[in-house]
Amino acid sequence: MRPHRRYISFQAIKSIFSSSKNSNEVLKPIKKLPTVSGAGPFAEPATFDIIGNPNALLNVKLPSSTILNLQFNNQQNNIVAVNGDISQLHTELGKLGTLTNSFLYQRCFNINPISLLLSSTSTNANFLSLKTSEKDQWSVVNKSSLVAWSGNGMTVEPSGKGLQLSGKGVFALSHPGNLFEIKLLEGESIYLAPSTVVAYDNLNPFKYQFINNRKVLLDISIPEFNALSKLKSSINTQWKKVNAKLTSKTEDVEQELVVKDSAKGIERANQFFGYLASLYRRFLTNKADELMVEFKGPQTLIVSNDLISNRRYFTGQELEDIFSKQTKQ
Repeated sequence: MRPHRRYISFQAIKSIFSSSKNSNEVLKPIKKLPTVSGAGPFAEPATFDIIGNPNALLNVKLPSSTILNLQFNNQQNNIVAVNGDISQLHTELGKLGTLTNSFLYQRCFNINPISLLLSSTSTNANFLSLKTSEKDQWSVVNKSSLVAWSGNGMTVEPSGKGLQLSGKGVFALSHPGNLFEIKLLEGESIYLAPSTVVAYDNLNPFKYQFINNRKVLLDISIPEFNALSKLKSSINTQWKKVNAKLTSKTEDVEQELVVKDSAKGIERANQFFGYLASLYRRFLTNKADELMVEFKGPQTLIVSNDLISNRRYFTGQELEDIFSKQTKQ
């Protein structure tokens, strides 16, 4: 028994977006096919056009024989429509990185030019595309944000939770919330919540900073309460000093107890220092909301207005690693 196929016309696709004031903006771009070629010495990459307001659709125009790389994750993005002859569409599965840190993607090309229309499965996700030159290097914070890329000179490599992109080409991102491009000039800087950073170029390294938002608000609106902020800062400073002394004295205390051959004393000491460590971790968790990322110009950033608490965005181990590096500075 042959499976039943339901053919959808472009007029039917257009009716899906009939609520939009300019529904023709969905129909016109996908009907126009590219006339350039992706073969030969002057190969052209795919082009990514953002459609809609908000930017909920991605129109991919794929010239003949041009290679398009798509993230292999059907749970995040869907192909809504295809225009062109796809009888000679070739696809293959690829993997980047190592066994412990990999990134799966689909490499595809077509003998004839085609146009694809992609949407995100997330209700509030939006698209953004960027063109890069030979010298450009970009970092995508999370692998799931990279939707597609194209260009013979572009390379993609996994790096921790994210990806490193370099070389000439074009790539498209998708992320919950509205996406914005921020360009910092020389001498400019900005503090951002870590969860809002989607991608950034690698012109300057970023660093984590603790920004006391409550202190800033108190300084502006209620100056007479500045003493509370100073008291809190003093307590935090003293706590760091006490913690450093306790850490440095741990080995000395344990050695002294071993000399006395007191197993019970060692056990009590371990429990005591374990208790102090748990208090310290709780203190760091509470302080997580003050963690921000500082970027300095010249630099280009892609940010989202979809804010997530640092306690949910980072794991406990990641927070401890960040805080331990901060205390050593």
